[in-house]
Amino acid sequence: MMNKQIAAVLGLALMFTACGNNDNTAPDMSVTESETITEISAESETASETASETTAEVSEETLAETEAVTEDITEASSEEQETENTADYRDAYKAKLIEVMYDENATSPSFDLFDMDNDGIPELFMSIDNYHAAGVFAYTFKNGTLVNLSGGNTTFGSYGEAAVSADGYLTSGYMGMGMTSDYFKLEGDKLVLKKSIVSEEFPDPTDDEPYHFSLKYKVNDEYVTEEEYKSAFDEYDAHDWVTVGRGTIISVANIDSALYAE
Repeated sequence: MMNKQIAAVLGLALMFTACGNNDNTAPDMSVTESETITEISAESETASETASETTAEVSEETLAETEAVTEDITEASSEEQETENTADYRDAYKAKLIEVMYDENATSPSFDLFDMDNDGIPELFMSIDNYHAAGVFAYTFKNGTLVNLSGGNTTFGSYGEAAVSADGYLTSGYMGMGMTSDYFKLEGDKLVLKKSIVSEEFPDPTDDEPYHFSLKYKVNDEYVTEEEYKSAFDEYDAHDWVTVGRGTIISVANIDSALYAE
């Protein structure tokens, strides 16, 4: 009986000892695991931040490269289109000039190039001769097409000449029983009449002058005084006028020199 009691006491002692060892070890393991998890979490966050920064840098670089490529393509396309337009107007003008050169009515054909609207493509002006009734034919090049600014068979000026300015104006003068001065403005693919100034001569014989003529004046088809007639020219006198129509004799060599020479 005594032996059994001793054995029971020893068994309880061993159980308490084991429980004591478990209480001392468990906290140490818990702290170690927590620190390890925290370190892993921190490393994951650092890796995530690094990946995000790298992705952002790559995205910015890719965007910059894409924009640069797009800009290069746009510039190249623009330059190609400009080159094509330039080549087209030269070829179109040459074809028209060659046509006039072989026209049997063109006894002394000549031409000039002048950019009236500063778009980089000059307008073409040509005449078939320099007699009184010979006017100037005017052409431009818009949207890939040769455009006749003269309105069919209508011409400008006389003696194969008219005058133009770099701000888009053309003046057409003609004498015959008076003087007509018409002022046109290039608007798109048309020369639009802005003002017509006319002096008219009327036979007004007297006893002393049987061939005397009287003058009457009109502005835009309305009769005006002489002072009003003269002042009508004022707004156009300030333009820098350049004579066109008879500058260069039409020949293949002259055409190529004027259109294609660098």
